[in-house]
Amino acid sequence: MIRSGHQIPKIFRWLEGGLFNWTVPLEDSDISSIKETELYAYKVPNQKLPSSFKERVFSAVRLPRSNGLLGIAVVDTYLAVWTDTNRIKTLLATAPLVRSAIQMDNN
Repeated sequence: MIRSGHQIPKIFRWLEGGLFNWTVPLEDSDISSIKETELYAYKVPNQKLPSSFKERVFSAVRLPRSNGLLGIAVVDTYLAVWTDTNRIKTLLATAPLVRSAIQMDNN
């Protein structure tokens, strides 16, 4: 998920490379509950996202002070969150809450 004023067009995702080069945006209907956050969600093409996972990620980005998050990514077992230097204190305060909201119960 990337905080942006608008969804990134395909040509710019391709030119940027990296993460954006191999992802596709989620449908507008899938992200309607997070529109007010200005975060746009992307996934691997043809990957089905479990609804429970989407709910956890979407709840994490609506946490208090989550506007410090500029991006969040889950790759395999890794969770990455990032921010700009002006929001680092907000990110550090929010990151544990984000992690606990996303973390799956392994029991």
